[in-house]
Amino acid sequence: MPVIIDAPVQMQRELDLLRSNSGALSANDLEALLAASAGIQGVQNAKSLQYQDKQLRISGLELSPEALGDAQQSLQANGYMLQPEGTDLVLSAKASP
Repeated sequence: MPVIIDAPVQMQRELDLLRSNSGALSANDLEALLAASAGIQGVQNAKSLQYQDKQLRISGLELSPEALGDAQQSLQANGYMLQPEGTDLVLSAKASP
């Protein structure tokens, strides 16, 4: 009989595995994060995009505080988080409850 240590984490891991095996995208995949980033004002002018650990790091994009706030609200409504880290912006899917 399998041992359940952290049910939500194990369920999410199995769901991710099923999605991957069926070819379905998850919100953490590069393609999904790129599509979500398209709504960020001026993202096409970013100096670089780096995908690692289920996050998209956007470098060289200067947003006004208002533009950042608008992007964060819009992305949050669609299940994503946009956080400034130093001079970069980091886009990721919100964690499932």
